[in-house]
Amino acid sequence: MSLVLYSSSESENEERVSTEQNQNDRVRLFAHEEGNWALAIYAFVDCSSYIDTMIDDVIDIFNEKTEIWKRLGELHISLSKTFPVRFHHIESIRKNIQNELAISMNRFSTHVEDVTILNNEDGSTSFLVFTLDQHRQFSRLVEIIDKILNEHRYPCYYENPCFHVSFGCSTHKNREEKLPHDWKEKCQSVFKQYRCQPNSMIIPIDDICLKAGKRVYHLTKS
Repeated sequence: MSLVLYSSSESENEERVSTEQNQNDRVRLFAHEEGNWALAIYAFVDCSSYIDTMIDDVIDIFNEKTEIWKRLGELHISLSKTFPVRFHHIESIRKNIQNELAISMNRFSTHVEDVTILNNEDGSTSFLVFTLDQHRQFSRLVEIIDKILNEHRYPCYYENPCFHVSFGCSTHKNREEKLPHDWKEKCQSVFKQYRCQPNSMIIPIDDICLKAGKRVYHLTKS
């Protein structure tokens, strides 16, 4: 399974699409072209204290012998690919998605189900992720977004996606060889501890965002 995450940047030029590595050693996947901006749509994850602590516990499992996994900052659930968009299309895409979500979106909550490892499309980065339930609800959001992106002739999301929250990453060349042999069992042991706490694994889905360059538009928050 592959996934694409938008890349953070500091300068105005880096808001546009580039193939250079950013300060976190993650590689941007498309060539720079004047007038193009990287666009992604996602659900913002408001990290509870339980999930925040659980992330640290899980990353500690993977960094037990070699510290090659880094914790990610802001958490989110991707609802589109990250792709280059022409600047003059951004506002139209934003308005259309926002209007459709206002009519069709029912707010819901999802639960953390498991931990797994996914790679980006070119295999340069691996991600530690929480897999989630409520696949039908997420699929409905993707259907709404895909319809509008298709109308603007931009790519739709992956077929049969794995909805997830990425919380750690590694670009180390030998990262697969350095995985603890019992990481799955240890992660399940951590999960068992947190499931004893009421609502500890719940993530509310009520803040759908569109990010273009460094600009973030909150489409479902007043």
